[in-house]
Amino acid sequence: MSVYSSKVAVIGAGNWGKNLVRNFEGLGSLSSIAESDLQAKFRDQPPEIPIYNDHRQIPIDQIDAVAITTTAPIHN
Repeated sequence: MSVYSSKVAVIGAGNWGKNLVRNFEGLGSLSSIAESDLQAKFRDQPPEIPIYNDHRQIPIDQIDAVAITTTAPIHN
């Protein structure tokens, strides 16, 4: 399966995450975003891309991969 047909969820859409969101969206691979700070980010995000405030809300049967771009201290 190529990245172009894969569906990717991005967890953490801060400094690096917003770049991955833009790139995966440009490839047509972005399936969803999980970001706890929804107020500050993604006001212009297309409505067909669901945004969750908790990564556990992402429907795992609708994704092939996950990009975790949160800060190091919360990787535990």
